[in-house]
Amino acid sequence: MKKLEIELWIIYKVITVIGIIAGFGFTALPSAKTFHLFLFGQFILFLTIAIGIFWIKKTFLDEASDYKSWMHSLGQIIDRRMKISSRDTIEDVQKEMHALEAKELELIQEMKKGGNDNKGDYRITTLNVLCYLFIGGSIMLLTSFLDVSKIVEKLILKFL
Repeated sequence: MKKLEIELWIIYKVITVIGIIAGFGFTALPSAKTFHLFLFGQFILFLTIAIGIFWIKKTFLDEASDYKSWMHSLGQIIDRRMKISSRDTIEDVQKEMHALEAKELELIQEMKKGGNDNKGDYRITTLNVLCYLFIGGSIMLLTSFLDVSKIVEKLILKFL
């Protein structure tokens, strides 16, 4: 569980940094030389925030689903315990109790393990996607403050 909390904390921090940069970007709108590049860079930054929030929500829903299935399994074990009656023989009761104890231990081990271990893969991929989109949007935002036509003209003249 600790690893999950760290991954979510990192994604939260990345989203916060992206939000701060996107917010400061709008304060510099009058200085933008290429308005379309500025808008596209801001769009990419806000899209990155939306993707990050979606993945955080998905992580919480996955964890809630795991918890729900674990509680359902535990409820089934308790139901089986409640069905043991005084009319059953001692051998049947002992046999049923040993079977239920084994299922309980198996369920507890599964819960300690954290359920499905491959769910962390998409969070790592999420962090990579968020970082790449953040870098791309930031570069677009920063280059919108440059006069790109003069830079391209200088490059063309240099190579001709």
